[in-house]
Amino acid sequence: MSTEQKIWLGVPQLKDAMEDVMDPYTSKVGGHAVLFRDVSNEAARTSFCCPKCGLVDHVSILAQLYAPLDCYDRVLYLLTCAKCGVIRSPSSTSSHPSPKGGVFSGNKKNAPPPIASKPVCTSFCFALRSQNFNLGYYKEMVERSEQDRRATEKRDGAKHGDCANALFQENSNWDDVDEPQSATDSTNDAHALVQAENSKFNTQCDTSLLLPSTAIKEEPSFTLCENGCFVLPKRSQFTGGIPLSLFIEPQLKKENLGSIEDQLRDAQKKYGEAAALDTTSFENDDETPAERCVRKYVERIAQVETQCVRWCPDGEPLRSSLSAINVPLCSLCNGKRRFELQLTSPLVYFLTKDKGEEKNDTLHFSNVLLYTCSNNCYSETTPYAQEYVVVEEEI
Repeated sequence: MSTEQKIWLGVPQLKDAMEDVMDPYTSKVGGHAVLFRDVSNEAARTSFCCPKCGLVDHVSILAQLYAPLDCYDRVLYLLTCAKCGVIRSPSSTSSHPSPKGGVFSGNKKNAPPPIASKPVCTSFCFALRSQNFNLGYYKEMVERSEQDRRATEKRDGAKHGDCANALFQENSNWDDVDEPQSATDSTNDAHALVQAENSKFNTQCDTSLLLPSTAIKEEPSFTLCENGCFVLPKRSQFTGGIPLSLFIEPQLKKENLGSIEDQLRDAQKKYGEAAALDTTSFENDDETPAERCVRKYVERIAQVETQCVRWCPDGEPLRSSLSAINVPLCSLCNGKRRFELQLTSPLVYFLTKDKGEEKNDTLHFSNVLLYTCSNNCYSETTPYAQEYVVVEEEI
């Protein structure tokens, strides 16, 4: 993600958490999927069914996040289906390192059997977005927009007044005696002056100045669920739900080591001019692009080791692979989807630490990337809209 964008991190609260994990406005990992928009039990089960197998019995919540944007309350659900995880068997032709000092023979009879590897599983994940218009947010945005408009008019008016005074002083000719203008001429001149002033402000539609910059109009609100309404089976949940602490990612501190000459000079000062410095052991950088991608991912995660969520709408994800991603358009409005957030590899530990890594046979990923509709589309008939998810394999 670019350094200009603020990235919000979600870190599990392991002690003294005060938030109610059954409140839909609580951001959390694991636990129950708590409903936001009010729907019937049958409609809720249909919405939370796995899109791959069509069942809800094996679906678990990875994270539920309250993510308001513009004038909308939004709740994002990231889920996984234990039944639909993709198991990739190790290839029989894959190369394994030779024993030290030995060479594999080209003869099939003499060649050692391939080393058995544990099958690799990648979780199947999907996501839902539940959204509602918040009139309070809308009024705040309109008020801020109106304040900004008045401040801009005041600044532009002051600048225009200064220019008008300067123009009057330069063009005044006190020696000439002009004939008095007729009433019609005076009116025309005044009208022309008003038009010139208005053109400098370049005003558009009168009502548009009162609306937020995103031109969001007041929309209907729908009935919300009470706290504690959930739909997924209790037996399939990870943990009882862990609330998240949310904060902006600290800026990375880059250590400036200086040039090679500066480092050599510092070493000579420290160890003396006669110190023998061996420079023959420096190796060429043979790091592949894929290895560099993984290294940067691990280094960035290590800055805050317990981060499970990275939220940055319209930002760029912190990738752990170089595979291309083709994001489809929104299936509801045909609008463009944008990256919004990702779940990171530390989440696997927090969701499976109670039963141990050995018994974790369903939850395997390095990243779960979520792409949501940039139009924030929603309607009465789509209380839980499905969004696009990309799962990157476990490192």
